Amino acid sequence: VYGLKTPKGNSLLLSDRNNSTNWDVGVKLESMTSQAVELNSSPGIDSVEMRNEHGDYLRVTSKSGEGNSPIRGLESNVCGSIDLATRNGDATLSVEQGGGSLDITNKGNGTNRCTTDHTDESPGMVKIESWSRDINVFANRGNIFIEAKKKDPDTNSVIIEIMSNGKIGIHAASSIDIKCTDPVGVIHIESPASIDVKSGGSLNIQSDGDMNLKSGGNMNIQSDGAMNLKSAGELKQKSDSTVYINGSPNVHLNNG
Repeated sequence: VYGLKTPKGNSLLLSDRNNSTNWDVGVKLESMTSQAVELNSSPGIDSVEMRNEHGDYLRVTSKSGEGNSPIRGLESNVCGSIDLATRNGDATLSVEQGGGSLDITNKGNGTNRCTTDHTDESPGMVKIESWSRDINVFANRGNIFIEAKKKDPDTNSVIIEIMSNGKIGIHAASSIDIKCTDPVGVIHIESPASIDVKSGGSLNIQSDGDMNLKSGGNMNIQSDGAMNLKSAGELKQKSDSTVYINGSPNVHLNNG
């Protein structure tokens, strides 16, 4: 083991020690306040590491070592914030074809603070924002799932909301399914102006209970073909004014 050390405690250590009981080959540069840069070349620890006096670190690993460090990976663990920025270029985070999954997880709940450099009013939030252009989400070979997994007896407090200052378009090459799984759930469709429903084929509306249609103005039902009204019970027509039945050329009323 070879080294240099200043009177105030700054040191440079070069180690070739590799006997059977203690193998710590490497280079270590350490300041008087325990800030360090280490080049470790031992079987148990094979990495390049930079850390501060609090234990926050950035580590590039090589071979398999002790602990949970990845093999030939990049590992960082800090107590405070992480800020990454490019002033005049692109930023890319990519898992190449030999890799696995890309996970973004926020476990924050605001209870275990180790720094006081800022106050976060929304701990646990994941935010994606673009100031000037689109945000695109693509799945080239799989599906896209969006789910709010909050477990709350008040289901009204679990919300997935999509808002736009312009149009919202939903397009599918196959079918579009809208379903409420709660036994007492309701699907609301509301517009301050018109609601248009158009089908190139049949339009089927079915209810296991009552079906109510109400209009604040006139109600117009028109068919280019035959119009059939059939009821397993009574069929009632009532008007507070005149009832007009106009058949050209005939009107047939059958009893029985």
